[in-house]
Amino acid sequence: MLYRHFDKNRRLLYVGISEDALKRAAAHGVKPWGHLIAKITVEHLPDRATAEAAEKAAIIAECPRFNVVHSRQRPLLPPASRKPSPAVVDVKVELDLVKHLADVERAVLVEALRVYGGNRTMAARRIGLNLRQMRYRMEQLGVAVEKPEPVVRMTAAMLVDQPPRPKAPKPQPKRPTINLAAYVPGQR
Repeated sequence: MLYRHFDKNRRLLYVGISEDALKRAAAHGVKPWGHLIAKITVEHLPDRATAEAAEKAAIIAECPRFNVVHSRQRPLLPPASRKPSPAVVDVKVELDLVKHLADVERAVLVEALRVYGGNRTMAARRIGLNLRQMRYRMEQLGVAVEKPEPVVRMTAAMLVDQPPRPKAPKPQPKRPTINLAAYVPGQR
């Protein structure tokens, strides 16, 4: 596959070949310019030799900002007069990296919440976040926790369709009584 990395303004950052463009995007993410990647396009080519030729032609013709290989062989034509390489393309797939990463993160959150029965604290610990980070991510990605139905405890009377028997009143504690006839003021 021939892939191209673009920034948010659709400027070409890098052209390369790989069998897995998303893994290569993750590898490029640690480079000093990796944070600029906002969009990836992928062209599926029939074989490795065609992909290498298309990569070389694309680097020479399109002048990506961060490619080093083949960069000395660029023609002296102005960018407007350059044309993309005439490589044979089977399928062209356009990937939005930001959307893809949000979808992956959403899936991780939903799965962690499912595993822990909606318990955000336990799910957050499992994926390496604290509760505040978990709440923020859930809000940003539109993930909601479904409240489980309350458990209704069944009594034997409910099962038989009879009204429950009234409970016996609780006995009142005895209050101490004072014999006023034996009371003499000033004595204890």
